[in-house]
Amino acid sequence: MNLIRCSQVNLAFHQSKLLGPGVHSYGERMVEEYEFDYILSSDSGKMITEGETVPLQPGMFFVRKPGTKVEGITHYSSWYVRFRTEDPFSLPVFYCHLPLSLCNPVFQKIYDLHLYQPKDYQYRIDYQMNTLLYYLYQETTFSNNTVPENHPLAKICKEMEHSWNKKHSLDYYVTLSGYSKSRFCHLFKEVYQISPIQFLQRQRLKNVCCRLIETDQSVKEIMIENGFRNEQSFFRAFKEYTGETPLSYRKKHRF
Repeated sequence: MNLIRCSQVNLAFHQSKLLGPGVHSYGERMVEEYEFDYILSSDSGKMITEGETVPLQPGMFFVRKPGTKVEGITHYSSWYVRFRTEDPFSLPVFYCHLPLSLCNPVFQKIYDLHLYQPKDYQYRIDYQMNTLLYYLYQETTFSNNTVPENHPLAKICKEMEHSWNKKHSLDYYVTLSGYSKSRFCHLFKEVYQISPIQFLQRQRLKNVCCRLIETDQSVKEIMIENGFRNEQSFFRAFKEYTGETPLSYRKKHRF
């Protein structure tokens, strides 16, 4: 993943219900700058991108480039950021799903930076924007958008995302899928380029990242809270996922 430098960053909280009751369209428009649109809530909201209509759900992260045709249909709320960059970047999908626990703290920091403009504003804004890009690249490595929504694996993947902290065994998800255990593991890795166990561990590591940013709990407390028992394997897994130690990750993401 290449790092990007951002300029003319403009971030706002979007709330379409301010338009009043009933369905409203913002009209089709041509995107002039790079845009991130992160859906926080939706009440039958829709997004039409290049003619493709997508019902909005919390956690959807839209990436738009100059020249993209887009139309928003009420009602929904989102973090909406526009920016320019001379460093082109590419993503395999125009939207994906990212957890609120990961993205919301980053958008809050970008909003505060945009509002107060500290002396090291450019460094900090670039860091936070690249953090979002990092999450996007990580997620789209095995995006659910490559699998039809009615495919058994897509449904199981969603269930794993929502219930990773309920201490279900792998056999629980195998049973839900209707496949044999060996077939399930083989298909899962073939589609998502990661094993089911690694996927569940990744969900736990995402929450570890969030807890490091949002709380003052010790690293050990967070480790145990998220189901890790061996410190050595935890630190190794965390560094493989983020490229940093837990303490350096906390220091860099908390200003």
